[in-house]
Amino acid sequence: MNKQDLIKTTKLARLKLSEGEEQEFAEQLQSVFKYFNQIASIDTKGITPLVYPLEGLVSLEPLRKDLIQKEENKEIFLSLAPERLGNEYKVPPVMMD
Repeated sequence: MNKQDLIKTTKLARLKLSEGEEQEFAEQLQSVFKYFNQIASIDTKGITPLVYPLEGLVSLEPLRKDLIQKEENKEIFLSLAPERLGNEYKVPPVMMD
C-alpha cells in the first residue's frame, strides 16, 4: 500500500492520522495484504464453495423460527436515535469515490 492509497483509505474511513501513525498503519496494512496474497495463492480448484456456514454440521433448517412481532417498543428505540425523519432513523449518506 502506497501513501496515496493510505491517504484515500483514511479519508473514506474519516480518520485523521499523524505522520507516525501513517507510517505505522502502512506497515501493518502491508503485512495484512501479504497474508491476503498468501490466501489468494491457495489452489481451490475442485473445492465446492461453502453456501451455508454450518453446512455438514447441522441440517439446512433455520436455526430459529422467524416470528412476526408487534412493534411495541418502536417509539422508545426511535427516541434513542441522534436524528430521525418521521418514523425512520436518519443516517448520513454514504458515498464512495
